[in-house]
Amino acid sequence: MRKGFSPTLAFYLGKRYLTSLFLTTIVLSTLVFILEIVEISRKLGAKEGIESTLGLKLVLLKMPDMILQIVPFVILLGTLICFAKLTKDQELTAIRACGLPARQFLIPPIIVCLAIGAFNILAVNPLAATMLKQYEHIHNEIFPGSTQGLVTSGGQIWLKQKEKDRDILIYAQNVINNGHELENATLFIFNADGSFKMRIDTPKMKLKEQRWVLKDVVKIEPRKASKKQPIYILPTSLKPETIRNSFTSPNTLSVWQLHKFIKLLKSTGFPSQKHELYWQKLMASPALILAMFLLAAPFSLHFSRSRGTGVLLLLGLCFGFLFYFFTNLVTTQGLSGAISLAVAAWLPTVIAGFLGLAFFLHFREE
Repeated sequence: MRKGFSPTLAFYLGKRYLTSLFLTTIVLSTLVFILEIVEISRKLGAKEGIESTLGLKLVLLKMPDMILQIVPFVILLGTLICFAKLTKDQELTAIRACGLPARQFLIPPIIVCLAIGAFNILAVNPLAATMLKQYEHIHNEIFPGSTQGLVTSGGQIWLKQKEKDRDILIYAQNVINNGHELENATLFIFNADGSFKMRIDTPKMKLKEQRWVLKDVVKIEPRKASKKQPIYILPTSLKPETIRNSFTSPNTLSVWQLHKFIKLLKSTGFPSQKHELYWQKLMASPALILAMFLLAAPFSLHFSRSRGTGVLLLLGLCFGFLFYFFTNLVTTQGLSGAISLAVAAWLPTVIAGFLGLAFFLHFREE
């Protein structure tokens, strides 16, 4: 390093940058919190007998996951604000007067970005997954869906189906054709009042248009002899996509659990693209944070000398929306199979990183 770049200066720049990110996180988190409170209050307003503090509890449980999602935008806006403020206070002018190039005095903020990326994966992600799992549990009790699913450690599945006049609990050892067929299944059917109605065993059952078609069934009813039947039709409101969506969402699994759960999904025959894509995005998140910094830094260093902070923020918001739209587009292509999941997860990060490096060279901020 050139003369004048001391550890004290590095610590000061890192501290200023971290403070800017912290304040930006507070502002954006507050906006997200208000929007979530309004939305959950609207949904809970139609329910009776709900505690007044339940909405606040649900939002607080969801917030760590929401904060993880807005981190790239925090980095983008926080970087623009930090360097605009340093320029306004003439501190960057003094640093440049010492002969320090941008590639040196940007090292402390880069280290901060990498530390935030590692901290998010190792600490915030497990916390967010645990709290979001509690959120979904409470949410599902208040707003029950038509089915709930569970994949066991052995690869078997359990499905709970709610109908108007009965509840059906389905256990199956194997899943075929993305949820259209189940093998070696047992069904426990209960009346609406919770009393047991019958048990059905079948080697194979197929999900067709609003009905299960069971083959070679054995029916067992209370106080009756078991009966064998070649075909049994059971009406249902389930669809294959409903069954797939009923299982654990990737956001409720920590980085330590996700890879194992992907293997379980594959062993049961269910598609795992959504979970694999989330895993890839999680691995790419530290690089994405660094890419957002590389993209924002040259703009803030170049335009802050001639334009106000408001222009920079507007520029950052515009790019944030474009990046969000592009990321969703690539994600959709990845889930549809048009491109590989790794490409879908890493492409926005790679493009943002190379654009940032290109702007550094273009604005001669290197």
